[in-house]
Amino acid sequence: MPPWESIEGDELRQGDFLPRCRVLVLTDPLPENPGVIDGEIGTRDLIVLTHSCDLLNPPGPRTVTLCAIGTVEEFEGVNPHMGRDGRWGKAAQGSMPGLHLIASPMDPGNGRAALVVDFRETFALPTTYLRHHAAGIGRRWRVVPPYLEQLSRAFGDYFSRVGVPAQVPRP
Repeated sequence: MPPWESIEGDELRQGDFLPRCRVLVLTDPLPENPGVIDGEIGTRDLIVLTHSCDLLNPPGPRTVTLCAIGTVEEFEGVNPHMGRDGRWGKAAQGSMPGLHLIASPMDPGNGRAALVVDFRETFALPTTYLRHHAAGIGRRWRVVPPYLEQLSRAFGDYFSRVGVPAQVPRP
């Protein structure tokens, strides 16, 4: 069973892939002026992480939580270390909490074509903007169960982690 279904329209659900969304990209403050940030409008491919029940029940949220999603190749372009030492295998097993892999909607059998969800790059965008954007895309992709539940669990696990100062020694 493929992890994606093809849809169209302005309805938003968790797991919707929304390419080319306009987002505010903030820059790191300059060392000489750490209290000031700057930014610009850019585009990102995003995946919806707000729960479908919240999106479908009126009045619904004013903003939707999304994370960056892109190909393995795009991710390696910014993070070249990921192509070494079996790191993609660890990500595929869920051992890298900030990342989640989903098989490509176009080529699900090709691991190099997989999509990387980066939970460390989150956005909140207005629901009205996203509905309008989704309607303008035409055919698009949505993650289906059980892959949707796996994505949701991975996102929840990432944000609910608890860091402790020391681990219990092995017995």
